[in-house]
Amino acid sequence: MKAILGNIKLRYLTLLMVFTTCAVCLSACAKGASDASKSSVGGNLATSQTSSAKAGSDIKAVALLKSTGDLWLLAGGKLIGITEDGLDLDGIGDVTSIGTVSKPNLEAILSLEPDLVLLSGELSSQG
Repeated sequence: MKAILGNIKLRYLTLLMVFTTCAVCLSACAKGASDASKSSVGGNLATSQTSSAKAGSDIKAVALLKSTGDLWLLAGGKLIGITEDGLDLDGIGDVTSIGTVSKPNLEAILSLEPDLVLLSGELSSQG
């Protein structure tokens, strides 16, 4: 009987140690994820710094490609400007044309005072 109770206690302690280890690992992962979300946006997005966080639909965004504009709209955002190739997107509403993909009009973009400019680092005209 003592051997059976000893095995049960050993299994209980082993399970407790496994759950504790998992909890510590998951909490460390959560901390890493929150630190990563605080880092700057990389890849194909460039942002301007704002003094306060805004909800996605409150951000004034300009897209220099139809595809990035489409992704922004699908994510629930709204555009205030887009290149000529994206003026026919579904749900785009009333936006300002900011030139073409190969020749975006910097003055038109700056006049809109966007919070976010969606562009591609792959294109020399946007790099």
